[in-house]
Amino acid sequence: MKKIVIISYYFPPCAKAGAHRAYAMAEYLPKFGWEPIFIAPKNGYYGRAVRVDVELLSVIDKFLVYRAPFFYPFNNRDSNLLARIARRFWETLVFPDGKIFWNVHVKKLGTRAVIQHKPSIFFITGTPFSTFLLAPYIKKLFQLPVILDYRDPWTGFYRSYFPIKTKVNLKIERRCIEAANLVTTASFHMIEFIKRYLGPSAIGKRFFGFPYGYNGEFFRRKILPIGSENSDEKATATFAGFIHGDVDSRSILRGIRMAIEQDPEVEKKLRINCYGTLFGHSKNSMTLIEKYCLQKHIRLFPFLPYNEFLITLRKSTFLILPLGRSPLPMVLYPTKLFDYLGVKRPILYIGGNGQVAETIKACNAGICVKPEPTDIAIAIIEFVKRGHAKCFYTNNNAYEQLDRINIYEAFSKELENLI
Repeated sequence: MKKIVIISYYFPPCAKAGAHRAYAMAEYLPKFGWEPIFIAPKNGYYGRAVRVDVELLSVIDKFLVYRAPFFYPFNNRDSNLLARIARRFWETLVFPDGKIFWNVHVKKLGTRAVIQHKPSIFFITGTPFSTFLLAPYIKKLFQLPVILDYRDPWTGFYRSYFPIKTKVNLKIERRCIEAANLVTTASFHMIEFIKRYLGPSAIGKRFFGFPYGYNGEFFRRKILPIGSENSDEKATATFAGFIHGDVDSRSILRGIRMAIEQDPEVEKKLRINCYGTLFGHSKNSMTLIEKYCLQKHIRLFPFLPYNEFLITLRKSTFLILPLGRSPLPMVLYPTKLFDYLGVKRPILYIGGNGQVAETIKACNAGICVKPEPTDIAIAIIEFVKRGHAKCFYTNNNAYEQLDRINIYEAFSKELENLI
């Protein structure tokens, strides 16, 4: 079996989106003849609110993991004012980002991995993008192909408050990408976005659209056999997680209010369960709901463990995905979209055109509307009237292209081409 070294700062048991890239690599690459070897932090800092899922380790533990020591000020997730200020200054003053010193130990472990295991390829996933600085080093020292994996664009999105830092980081990014043999991106639209802001440095580079996708086998076996709990007397909409982009929760609430006032069936049937922050921060969520007289229709719940969350989605009539009109949903996929697609429930997408809207339309996975109250109201009325009619997810080809087994089969062919 051929070997690939994967350098990933976000790593299980951390359950943030970036860690799922490494998890999926461990689960799928061996199916196509590749054995992953991981380099990850020994004590990574993942923010003050750490999401942990020990179940992710069940797959990762089957493979070799080198743990590199990591230096970061107040790495104990201290939330006092001094700690927050220190971390902010650190990220501002250090180029290209505050996690750069992790690379010192990664270089040592990368050398050990090459000597002991003779890998064929290095795969470096960002953020943090300081790890991309390893690409020229690896290419020169080991004469091995290097893949740079953009889970987000770098200087195209992450602009510093100080213009000089943005300019320096752009130079660094161009030098890194010039050393790459392949550039992978977590969405398809991101490819052109990166090419546009990097300019000549990206011309002629090989790019591969590498979205997270959904675990089709898992959903077919564990989730899709579960039916909806909703009868003809109830239509349950579910939102879970955090809001992305520039969506205004008041516009959504006005749209819900309009749908209820315009259609008696909606007033009678609609129930919306929120597992997150859709209608404001925790201190004022109910105040905002009360302002629009929606206490009867909207219920707030704490976050759920992942498997319970998926079951809740599956039992819903439709799912709410608000992303707004910011540049983010134009080129990126939120990981939540693939959970929504996996459970095969119709999606009410509230946002602008772009990658997410295009995918939902291609899969016939729901209704896409602008973040305007009138449009939202019309869509809600449509979902309630359709109920559980099987009129969504009719384009099976577009849908199955986002199944991870198919994504990783295509990615494995790209790996073969590199060697």
